[in-house]
Amino acid sequence: MKLEVLNITIHDDDCNESLSFSATLVVNDKPIARLHDTGEGSGITITPIDKKEIPMIHVVAAFCNLHYTLSLDNDTSASTGGPADAALMNFIEHQVHMHIQQKMLSRLHSRLLEAMETSIVYGWSDGRIRVMPLDSPIGQLLKSAEGTLVVEQALKQIVPYLEPGEFVLNQNIPFFLMRVPLQ
Repeated sequence: MKLEVLNITIHDDDCNESLSFSATLVVNDKPIARLHDTGEGSGITITPIDKKEIPMIHVVAAFCNLHYTLSLDNDTSASTGGPADAALMNFIEHQVHMHIQQKMLSRLHSRLLEAMETSIVYGWSDGRIRVMPLDSPIGQLLKSAEGTLVVEQALKQIVPYLEPGEFVLNQNIPFFLMRVPLQ
């Protein structure tokens, strides 16, 4: 199954408690739902483009539960607020964050890439960034369990304290490590 979140629009003025955006959920090159987050902490609203797409949204939620979670949960029911829905929301949020990262990287590409080699870089979509330097290059740290723990500990000092609209920009840190500080 090919899942994509496309046509992402960030609504910077509406970011209050969380990121405000709208987008389209696409499955196998077919748009199936409109996505919207008001930025007020209420979560992502998934609106089927057509009512006949509702079963596919359930399939997508179950697929995300199997492929985009840190631990496998046997509950693959969708639209219950259960693990399958949470996995789908995590997938959507990750895709939106990757979109923002790409947008920011294109603005500050060479400077950011250099900083990301040895630092955790985080900031806002308007280009304001902050840097937490590490003692060794991230690529080298991630080659060992001890080094991965160093990166994880650094992320625990950053991720839980990110302000609304602020993101870790590093493309060289695996997604699962970004989620660990939030658990």
